[in-house]
Amino acid sequence: MRLYERNPYQKKFHGTVLSCEKDQKGYKIVMDQTCFYPEGGGQPADHGTLNEAKVLDVQEENGQIIHWTDSPLPAGSQAEGQIDWERRFYFMQNHTGEHLVSGLIHKKYGYENVGFHMNEEMITIDVGGVLSQGQLDEIEKEANEKIAQNIEVEILYPSEEERERLDYRSKKEIEGQIRIIRIPECDTCACCGTHVKNTLEIGMIKFLTMQHYKAGVRVTMICGKGAFQDYKKKHKSVMEISRLLSAKPEEVEIAVKRLKEENQNLKQKAGKLKQLFLEAKLEGIQEGQKTIFLYEENLEAGDLRHMMNALTEKGEYVMVIVPGKDSVFSYAAAGKKMDSREFCKAFARELDGKGGGSAQMVQGTVKGTQEEIKKVFLKTVEEN
Repeated sequence: MRLYERNPYQKKFHGTVLSCEKDQKGYKIVMDQTCFYPEGGGQPADHGTLNEAKVLDVQEENGQIIHWTDSPLPAGSQAEGQIDWERRFYFMQNHTGEHLVSGLIHKKYGYENVGFHMNEEMITIDVGGVLSQGQLDEIEKEANEKIAQNIEVEILYPSEEERERLDYRSKKEIEGQIRIIRIPECDTCACCGTHVKNTLEIGMIKFLTMQHYKAGVRVTMICGKGAFQDYKKKHKSVMEISRLLSAKPEEVEIAVKRLKEENQNLKQKAGKLKQLFLEAKLEGIQEGQKTIFLYEENLEAGDLRHMMNALTEKGEYVMVIVPGKDSVFSYAAAGKKMDSREFCKAFARELDGKGGGSAQMVQGTVKGTQEEIKKVFLKTVEEN
């Protein structure tokens, strides 16, 4: 007997252990009745205990509800089951919130919920049509207004005749008795999950993100306690940003945009100064040298390539190294009278180097000290 279908608020039950078998997941227990919800319909399984055994997972197999536990219970024995109520109620809030949102979208735009998943962090809904951010904002607003109206959430078991007259959402054809969850004037949907008894218990609904997905959109949202925790975390971040920027909390967006603009201006100025510095350094290097080996800090990929192009006009064999973390250097190397890929081979062989390129120039990373790298560079030049 599936006690959760009639009363999702039942936290404890007593039952008889029908079977207990060990497998790779733990102990596989079947009870004569249970209020543990098995994973399904987008809703995760309940957790809790059977006597002293921890219930780690609950699944339905061939019409039976299987409880996987961390310790055995003898077949024929009596057991007291207790679900993790905080986890169950969280999923009840979120699952009912999903019904409310999906029902309002279907009612207003005619789009179906073509995919639904819920976990400990959020809900994702795949809507079978495109919605704008403005339209989703309106749905969110209306959903929260319905929550405040304290609408009763009904559980229906319609007869076949009643089912024919009932307009309800369902992702698949269902044979036999069906279970309907109805939120009057909002949604009517076939569902086996657990739900709160009225919309007020959802608490609140907050949409987190929206992205285009297949032929529609994917919406992530959160309800109830999870929405409060999400707000609490983000509020804390806003207050810290407010403190760091010496701006009022309601003005942090403006302050961040201003800081970003200032940072971009500073980057442009720093880039110009760096270019002038590199050009001055390059002018100080004499032409006609056989080998040029330079150590430079804070060079980006574009700077490194620009420097190499200039240096190859002044030397036959050129290498520039840029320090990184843990004795790893970025490098570029070139040789007019040899295939530059020979440098890659030498570094890979002697200093755990990696990289590639053309016969004219190679780039990569190499481990070692500045002296070790220079030694291998000069050795490679002499050997070729």
